[in-house]
Amino acid sequence: MLASVALAQIARGKLRSGRETFAQSWDALRSAGLSDDAAFSMAGEAVAEADFGKLTEAKKTALAAASIGHGVDARETAAEALALAGDLDRAGSLAQELHERYPLHRPLNAVSLPTIYATIELQRGNPQKALEILRPALPLDFCEFSSLAAVYIRAQAFLRLGDGKDAAAEFRKIIDHPGIVATSQRHPLAHLGLARALDIQKDSGGARTEYQIFLKTWTDADPGVPPLTQAEREYKRLK
Repeated sequence: MLASVALAQIARGKLRSGRETFAQSWDALRSAGLSDDAAFSMAGEAVAEADFGKLTEAKKTALAAASIGHGVDARETAAEALALAGDLDRAGSLAQELHERYPLHRPLNAVSLPTIYATIELQRGNPQKALEILRPALPLDFCEFSSLAAVYIRAQAFLRLGDGKDAAAEFRKIIDHPGIVATSQRHPLAHLGLARALDIQKDSGGARTEYQIFLKTWTDADPGVPPLTQAEREYKRLK
């Protein structure tokens, strides 16, 4: 429950309080001897930090998660965070290890690992290759194990390509499924991404609406959190 509360705080841009609640979660889990659960919780925070552009913090937390957690959930999430944070070699190494350990785990091999490898290619400046890697994940976009990660990375790849129409369609998948990982930071960030996708399409009115939804959701966010400052700047330019 503490981890869920922490994610919900972070999803509203309350990074400081989210970090504090996550720390309480980790202490409680480790005290109970649940190291894999603690690692999974840590890796989840690392992904959120990376999504917010806090790459140093994301890498540190993801490495800590990988050092104490050996379960599939903890390690695949840590690998995703490392890829987002730019530690591509370690992300790829963890992904390869997971494939070797779980060659018949369909959601892992069809969704999570392609998402990690696609994120690596996105970081290398290859959005088209990222989209090709993610093609096998399409039938499983909404499975519980995927946590909408493939959808989010696919949307980012389309944005990098300047394809506002397809990026908007992917962000809308997240917005239209608020019950999948309901506390994820990627739900509000999808509104920010959709605003950018609509702006690419020259739909200024639609973009303004999405910026307003994001900014309203983050009314009480910590000042200076990168997505907030970026959204404020972009919205002001549109106005």
